[in-house]
Amino acid sequence: MKIVLATRGSRLATTQTNWIIKKLKAAYPDVEFEMKIIKMKDDMNQEGRLDKIGDRGTFNAIIEEELASGGIDLAVCSMKDIPFNLPKGFCLAVIGVRDDPRDAIILMNDYHSIEELPQGARIGIESKCIGYQLQTMRPDLEIVHTDGEIDTRIRALKEENLEGIVLAVADLKRLGLEEHITYCFGVDEIIPAPGQGILVIEAKEENPILRQMIQAIEDPISTIQYQAEYSFMREINTGYQVVMGAYCSVDGMHLRMKGLLGDKEGKHLVVKEMSAPVGAEEQLGIELGQELKRQLEKISMDKE
Repeated sequence: MKIVLATRGSRLATTQTNWIIKKLKAAYPDVEFEMKIIKMKDDMNQEGRLDKIGDRGTFNAIIEEELASGGIDLAVCSMKDIPFNLPKGFCLAVIGVRDDPRDAIILMNDYHSIEELPQGARIGIESKCIGYQLQTMRPDLEIVHTDGEIDTRIRALKEENLEGIVLAVADLKRLGLEEHITYCFGVDEIIPAPGQGILVIEAKEENPILRQMIQAIEDPISTIQYQAEYSFMREINTGYQVVMGAYCSVDGMHLRMKGLLGDKEGKHLVVKEMSAPVGAEEQLGIELGQELKRQLEKISMDKE
């Protein structure tokens, strides 16, 4: 039996897929696993840019065609990059334990914290949501969007005359680049992208054998977090999707979830925390999304 797993061609994507293949091989040593690279036009420039909703949708449309035709069996991606609504007949599963969900800043010139940066320091980011949160800490910072793979963005520190750059801790760790980190923001300092640090596999619902194989390497805590944060993303949906963050923590049988929502210009940001028991994770994500939409709409109307 051979299972083909599809992924993008970036170093991060292939590293993540090889890690998943290793876990699958350990669980199913008699099965052959093969990686298939799905290349996209301008992939190198768009990989990792959270604003590029259309590009992510295009990628998923391609892999879903491949899944439907039997060209691939599974597709691997980071949860923070998946579309908000899957087509009928497809499902997602969380693979392994969630990696570090935080964001980290890499600083130049022997700076040790964001407070030490000079006025007007240029900071590279991958999403508007991170930029807006940074500017609530330091309104004087000049926020610069950086594209490309992780290594490319780190090189941009010198090439684009930046004082620092913010990247996901999980991505840096998976590539063995964590030594570059100057400081890790807590999830209450910078609320991460929903699902950050979670790897998922997309598959056809009609294949029970594959679904059973995937379940063998799922992690129950990570799955709870996924369900809460994915429900939050679906509830926010169009119109807000590029400016949001969410993180659900699990403490025994108790869930605590913090979310952020802002308008596209970053003029208004709202933050809310809600709690629920384990088992209500999907409803928690929906209710938090609804409340943040109400708050943002109220603020926008009050200031018109």
